[in-house]
Amino acid sequence: MENEYYPGDSRDILEKEEYLAHVIYETGRKQLLEEHLKNVAEFAGKICPLPELKNLSYLTGILHDIGKA
Repeated sequence: MENEYYPGDSRDILEKEEYLAHVIYETGRKQLLEEHLKNVAEFAGKICPLPELKNLSYLTGILHDIGKA
């Protein structure tokens, strides 16, 4: 089957990786990329003044740091 999942394939590896968006070395605080992207997306969607562009703003927030992954 084409869609079968096998332990150890690339999906298994990606699920275990922790991609960091920010690290504050003085305190040791780490912000995972997933958390950061969701926060920015929610903020962008909320502050967008045009209702017809809220979804695009949200998507832009999700994608803005995708190159870190």
